[in-house]
Amino acid sequence: MRKVKDIVKPAGQNVILAHRLLKNSVKRNEYILMSEDFFELMGGFEDKEFESGVENCEGIGKVNTRVYYPNPAEDGSGFAASIWDKIHLRAKLAADPLQRLFRLRGDREFKSLSGL
Repeated sequence: MRKVKDIVKPAGQNVILAHRLLKNSVKRNEYILMSEDFFELMGGFEDKEFESGVENCEGIGKVNTRVYYPNPAEDGSGFAASIWDKIHLRAKLAADPLQRLFRLRGDREFKSLSGL
């Protein structure tokens, strides 16, 4: 932890790693990604199937990871989303608040995450 004026912030290598893992190669929309070290620290997760992977984190190097997909029906063939997938996702993210504003759609619920 690091104190800047009156604000206490987390700092250090683990915080940097967490931010680097946000820029990952997982293609799906719903997933839980963690480092292998964190997965081991947590003692794993009973009755949840995690996929092993490796992420190349800038300034850190290769990091062994575990990924959990709460919605196994979603197509997860391959990593590294295409530019069209990214454009589609950004368009959906931009449209959702407008749809809620004009009551065209209710708030989303992530039902597949309820068991975690």
